[in-house]
Amino acid sequence: MHRNIIPIGDVIAVNQMLEQRGSALRVHMHDACGGQSFSLRADDGTPADEAGRRAVGEFFSARGHAVEFAAGGSDFWAVRP
Repeated sequence: MHRNIIPIGDVIAVNQMLEQRGSALRVHMHDACGGQSFSLRADDGTPADEAGRRAVGEFFSARGHAVEFAAGGSDFWAVRP
């Protein structure tokens, strides 16, 4: 699997979009040597729902990024489209 890099500005923008839609979900970026990973959850720990995952996927797709969610549905990463 080849991972893609999502700029911090896109993470800020996706969180603004979620807030404007009235969603409590936020994208949290985890940056480590060799790659990025992300989690989608509310600040109170509530996990992502299908609508939230879809909104985030569509947002990043419009910016040229494909995202792939882990089996649990809250953790994800960008992959090369």
